[in-house]
Amino acid sequence: MTKVDRLERLTDLVLLLVDTDRPLSLDEIATQVPGYPESHEARRQAFERDKRSLRDEGIEVEAVRLRGPEQFGYRIDPASYYLPPLDLSSQEQEALNMAVAAVSLGEAGSRVGRDALWRLGVPGPGLHRSVADTSRLACLGALHGAISSRCQVSFDYGGEERRVDPAVLRFHGGYWYLSGYDHTREAPRTFRVDRIATGPERLGPITHPLDPAELDEMPSPDEPWRFGEGQPERVEIEVDPIEAARVLANVHASSVVERLGTGAVVVALEALDTEALADLVLGMGHHARVRSTGPCRDRVVARLEAMAAGYDTAGASHTAGASHTGAGRPGADIGSASGGEMSGGHRGAAEGDVAGTGRVDVGYRLLRLMAILTELARTGRASIADLAERFGMQSAELVADLEMAACCGTPPYTPEVLMEIIVDSDEVTARLSEEMSRPRSLSSAQGFVLAAAGRTLLGFPGSDPDGHLARALGKLERALGESEALVLDIDDPPLLAEITDAAREGRQVRIGYHSASRDEDTERVVDPVGIHALGGHWYLDAWCHRSGGVRRFRVDRIVSVDDTGVVPDDGDPGAPSGTPLAGSVTLGAGQPESTAFVPSSEAVMARVSVPAERAWRVEHLPGATRIATGRGTVELRLPVVGEAWFGRLLLGLGPGVRVLDPPEWRDLPSVAAARVLQQYVDADEHYADADKENTETT
Repeated sequence: MTKVDRLERLTDLVLLLVDTDRPLSLDEIATQVPGYPESHEARRQAFERDKRSLRDEGIEVEAVRLRGPEQFGYRIDPASYYLPPLDLSSQEQEALNMAVAAVSLGEAGSRVGRDALWRLGVPGPGLHRSVADTSRLACLGALHGAISSRCQVSFDYGGEERRVDPAVLRFHGGYWYLSGYDHTREAPRTFRVDRIATGPERLGPITHPLDPAELDEMPSPDEPWRFGEGQPERVEIEVDPIEAARVLANVHASSVVERLGTGAVVVALEALDTEALADLVLGMGHHARVRSTGPCRDRVVARLEAMAAGYDTAGASHTAGASHTGAGRPGADIGSASGGEMSGGHRGAAEGDVAGTGRVDVGYRLLRLMAILTELARTGRASIADLAERFGMQSAELVADLEMAACCGTPPYTPEVLMEIIVDSDEVTARLSEEMSRPRSLSSAQGFVLAAAGRTLLGFPGSDPDGHLARALGKLERALGESEALVLDIDDPPLLAEITDAAREGRQVRIGYHSASRDEDTERVVDPVGIHALGGHWYLDAWCHRSGGVRRFRVDRIVSVDDTGVVPDDGDPGAPSGTPLAGSVTLGAGQPESTAFVPSSEAVMARVSVPAERAWRVEHLPGATRIATGRGTVELRLPVVGEAWFGRLLLGLGPGVRVLDPPEWRDLPSVAAARVLQQYVDADEHYADADKENTETT
């Protein structure tokens, strides 16, 4: 057998199977595609590897039963391989390109988005990133595909198999959620996607579609206390001005019982899961207090008393995150970034590198080559330097792949059926079939990434809801047959418009800012650099004159904005010279790729032991890493900028959490609990004195 590069074999295989008018047996394929072994068993194994590589890149090879000794024949259905013409204008192509560049679903998601553009024939951004684990992304893509095709799925959730008719994927508060009809519970349910352990597996057509009214009645993912069974408890919570705005943004207006003159509010919530509501209250520390009497208040006080006494219940069973059947509990603020300032840094990796080996995956090479050929089929001529830059390659690598492609075609591989590609010193010319210029179908993951990126960018301040991006998405969704299966919620803080305008216009502003890490109000003069949506919240990157460096501020913690009348000069040593306005969006735990943040130099690396069933509340915080897993506990290391924020996080984790390092913080759970507990003691004494006074007056 003549040695044939596997990329050449895969290219010939695709061209053959998409061009055939009938399914071909493996023996027929092996006689027409050079490079397959002579031994039948070795040939079968090589063909199965090739099918997997094609499937991983979204190219499905159909298997059709045949009569005779060869049981199956194979083909690629052109109707599934190609999309109808999209007729995207250059402005619409640019808009899709911008969406993929600006919206990140992690490193793997960004590559999938770029690959999706290639398949559509849109020159994608020349981004350089490593090929990372795509398991979570694949789960989202598979769920999105199941919703679009109205297909029932099963998956492992909390150690139990759930059978669900999926309806909507929703991004909220930094997490993805799936809502649908749960046949296991015989009721609508919401699931946090990152807690799906295995699956999803498709089972067949859905049998219980949810109508819009049922979806509207379902609890929101940011209201986990509403999930459960039985009679709800009405719980009144008093929230001080520091946290009032954030609470009001996440509850219905009808929940407001009283607005106090200080800016504090009292809200009444109907709780089926009082443990989840206790998590919310304790996560706000001394800024919130359960005012009404009942089981929820009793639960909060009992947890505080246990922690204040230093009571260690690490082996005890807690229901948080394990028992409730809907969405996961929202964690505390997202790590040190929630209120402190962050400094920047970024490190890239070689494109297509397989697990750091320096070897480029052949499936990726095939996808890239097909994208290059699609471009050449449309243009007929291109500069080698321009193509290499566009597709993130070295010129020599591009030339080698194109020279190999010139030897590919369909049997009998005579000149008239080979691809006509001529490569000279600085450009390539090609005469390829019109069919090759057509956009190709997307995998479920690629369709999901484009839809999520586009819909998210349309929500960016100042985006045109009827502009080029909206029109491009409309054309794409019509071609894909996608349903309105995505809901993306990114918070809309009151001062977002003012901050965005200042950043866009390059104006210096004075901001009033509440630092959650230190639990203090500060005033800063800042030169805005960029606006980012990260984990469901908006952040301002700016040169902070107080800190003497670029810092990141969460916009919903900015309480005032005043124009200083100063326009920073790029030549000013106090300004971030030449830094453009960066508008990027990151969905889920992660960071904008252009400004991946790391904790500032003031951060302290803390080591904590957390009950295993509550570890998920900490593991997704920026910079958090799992060190060890013991019996019923998980040990983690995470960066902490401020003691105040850390204390609230510990309160939300509840009894059983222990600080191992630094030693001076080992008593912090007890200290933080005692401080909050005193509020309840003072309130009880106040009401007791008031009752006594009323009795004496009567």
